[in-house]
Amino acid sequence: MENSIVTMVAEKQGRDYEREENFRKICECLQIPEPQMIALRRCLPDLVKCAPKLNTCAPALERFSDCATTVERVPELCGRLEEAIASCDGYKKQMQAICCPGQQLYGNVTLDAFSSITTVDLETIVTGLGDPYVDQFPVPTDKTVRMVQEPRPGYVPEQIEINLVLANGGTNYLNANIQFYIGDTKIGPKYKGSRFLDSDGRTKLVDFPHWRSQPVIVGTSDRLSVEISMTGPNSLEFATVTLHVNARGWYEVCST
Repeated sequence: MENSIVTMVAEKQGRDYEREENFRKICECLQIPEPQMIALRRCLPDLVKCAPKLNTCAPALERFSDCATTVERVPELCGRLEEAIASCDGYKKQMQAICCPGQQLYGNVTLDAFSSITTVDLETIVTGLGDPYVDQFPVPTDKTVRMVQEPRPGYVPEQIEINLVLANGGTNYLNANIQFYIGDTKIGPKYKGSRFLDSDGRTKLVDFPHWRSQPVIVGTSDRLSVEISMTGPNSLEFATVTLHVNARGWYEVCST
């Protein structure tokens, strides 16, 4: 009986030693210290119970992962926000400067006065330019007259209307050369008078030329002018040059 007990104890010790040796090898293979593995072994039953719940936690864990990435970018995003705020402050100052009444050339009373004026006349003769320019009508052959608009708030010319009266009842409007200017800059081609008048004297509206594929904007400080020079036998007795504008559209934009 005693020998049997001794044998059983020896076998148990052998199994314990083998189990502990296997446990040590597993720890080495997984590179987990034995104390941590022992603690993990104690928690294993609870982990097994929690395993089904891990799948439901996965989306939340993914969101936490995304949040971690965003949190890392917070300093960068804050820097961009500061730049945006600085830009907004700059725009605010610019708008204050533009919208301030003290910076406006024309107020609402003046703008109202132009709200129904659908034409701009180029009728003031520029004098004192010297030869070949004349200071008044008529305009002889090989001479030129320059006419300019009166000061007014800026606008966008849409169409041109021109009437020419030639000496001796002449109707050869090819003898009139017409060139528009803003300041000293030529606008559009040099037109022939026949572009605006039929041989019987009936006027033809002509679209105002564009500048770099965009409608021409005549600013408040600009002066649109026209030069008419004559060739051929007939002098120019008189001329009217009228620009048509969209006063309603202009007023809606400029008065808000």
